[in-house]
Amino acid sequence: MPRCARCAEAKRKCRDDCVLKPYFPEDNPKRFKDVKTVYGIKIVEDMLNNNPIEVRQQLADSISADAKMRVENPIGGCYSVLCEREREIQLLKETIVALENERNQTGPASGASSEQQVHPPSQPVQMPVQTPVPAQPVQMPVQTPPGVSGATPPGVSGATPPGCLERRRLGCLERRRLGCLERIFW
Repeated sequence: MPRCARCAEAKRKCRDDCVLKPYFPEDNPKRFKDVKTVYGIKIVEDMLNNNPIEVRQQLADSISADAKMRVENPIGGCYSVLCEREREIQLLKETIVALENERNQTGPASGASSEQQVHPPSQPVQMPVQTPVPAQPVQMPVQTPPGVSGATPPGVSGATPPGCLERRRLGCLERRRLGCLERIFW
């Protein structure tokens, strides 16, 4: 008789009315272990019992995915993955806009009319090869707080981005608050 991962972990027989059995079978112990680590068994049972049967599978899948992300990335979890994807989407949108602007600036080929049909070339088109330009380090001005020397710490070369010196001088509690605010607003 199949049993839930909780009962399999405890090496006991599963009850017939076990709420975990359909959603956390014993053949996937990693899924159950992640959920147990992040939420705890009692909370998961309460969540499943307090929701209609129609949504329980979706709920179990959702908390399993969230728990897996939280185990893989304890600080950011799902939120950090979503933020990363949003940044990628924004970067792609900016790239599309830049390419469209470049295409609009070059305009149609000289002598070609927009009504003319474009026939595919018999030879493959060769794109000009551009040699990559080495990236130049960005020198950012550093605003040092009053009474603090602007010397670069030993072993660190180059300019320090704004705010780094101030963050280094913050206490542990202030750094945590700053980190929370950065996660909320960025």
